[in-house]
Amino acid sequence: MTSPLIDPNSKTHLVGQAVSSQAQGVYRHFELTGQQKGILVGYVFVAFWIECFLNALYQFIIAYAMAEYYYAPIDEDGDKDVPGCCAIFDGAQVGIFYHTGSLAFGSALVAMFSTIQLIIAAIKMQQKANGTSNSVVTAILSCVGSIVTCFKWIVELINRNAYVDIAITSNDFCSAARNAVGLIIQLAGSMAVLNGATVVFSIFGCLLVGIGCGAFAFFAAQTATFTDPTSTYFIVTPVPVAIVSGFIGISVAACFMMVFDMASDALLYCYGVDMQKGKASPNAPAALKDLVHNQGHGEEES
Repeated sequence: MTSPLIDPNSKTHLVGQAVSSQAQGVYRHFELTGQQKGILVGYVFVAFWIECFLNALYQFIIAYAMAEYYYAPIDEDGDKDVPGCCAIFDGAQVGIFYHTGSLAFGSALVAMFSTIQLIIAAIKMQQKANGTSNSVVTAILSCVGSIVTCFKWIVELINRNAYVDIAITSNDFCSAARNAVGLIIQLAGSMAVLNGATVVFSIFGCLLVGIGCGAFAFFAAQTATFTDPTSTYFIVTPVPVAIVSGFIGISVAACFMMVFDMASDALLYCYGVDMQKGKASPNAPAALKDLVHNQGHGEEES
């Protein structure tokens, strides 16, 4: 079946059926019908949905791997017997074959809010382009946009903890989200401290890696290979190279910091589940126990 976006015979063909109100040179201004705008919004929603689903799958994989680490038995040497990289593949397999619906449902909620945000931004841009901007309408759109952003952040917070619950208990999304909300309320103080610590660590970690990459590139660019004008790799000035290298280093470091952030949240959630069940949690790291109990949550360890 040919997509209505590219099929010129389709009544919903966005380009072929759109009305051209200006035809000067190679520039065209198209007026889309209501149906075509709806189709375009649908395509945008699906694009956001796919992106959010991949993000949800990544979060589930990390949560599954950390759950395997948390509940792994401790050997005679005091080390955990973890399956290593196999946990990542196990998480991907379980997430895709057993929890696709839950991940898709959670990601659809985030995609819905992202689509609404884009629609609000498009309305603002159209008003500005047409010169019909109204202060009252702009204020209303800004308020609605802020509310949508707030709800999106809340849903994302619940989702990431719900995925951890799914990895531990294999609950459906709604049950996992309900459990996640209860645990977030119970461990609010610990989560705030942990999230603050991970944010600081992530910022300084990214900056340190970026500065290190930039400095390495700067000094490497001043070696004979790059300073010889006859060389194929001649660099006129090393500063732009250092800046680009620094940004690349920050981008790569940010990916690792996102994994670190998700892993720390997953460990805290696992310990919270054990606390709700009244277990002594012998598998929990000592630092994690101190963090939770210093915030006044749970019972004292025996």
